[in-house]
Amino acid sequence: MAFSSFFSHSPLALKIDRLGQTIKPCGTVEKGQKFSFPIRSNGGLSGSQLASSAFTLGTTAVLPFYTLMVLAPNSELTRKSMESSVPYVVLGILYAYLLYHSWTPETVGLIFASKYLLPELTSIGKMFSSEMTLASAWIHLLVMDLFAARHVFLDGLENQIETRHSVSLCLFFCPIGVLSHAITKEMTKSARKNKHSL
Repeated sequence: MAFSSFFSHSPLALKIDRLGQTIKPCGTVEKGQKFSFPIRSNGGLSGSQLASSAFTLGTTAVLPFYTLMVLAPNSELTRKSMESSVPYVVLGILYAYLLYHSWTPETVGLIFASKYLLPELTSIGKMFSSEMTLASAWIHLLVMDLFAARHVFLDGLENQIETRHSVSLCLFFCPIGVLSHAITKEMTKSARKNKHSL
């Protein structure tokens, strides 16, 4: 699953597997003597622990922004927080890090598995069987959902439209949250138009 590099250092050749957490000699140290020993990478976390930690970190990192948009939509802190690009930069770095660790030589083949070079559901399913790939996809979803919720929130501020329900939906069901905002916006415009015509 992970990229493997081969280093030759006489009289020993090591196979280093980044995510496999072991270094195994491909040769012998002394005649007949072979060894393997555990190695910790990624700051002491195994691949599974790293994926789990990133999943939890990413999930908890977006919650304060949703909380501000829902509980304090008119606050200056909320507006400034949502206009900032800092959350997207930080989560983007986390995503890039996870993507790097989930990339394998087979990844491109899984993505473009069909004869038309288009993704196929079964190949994508195989790719997401890796916890690291799944964690990177989760961070990707969180970033895009927060980005859409931010758009809904800022559009609501600009047009004086209630967005709490749509922002809440964006957290769990982003496309439905965006749809909810579009419907709310049209209903609000229609209600305002009717009010002015009376």
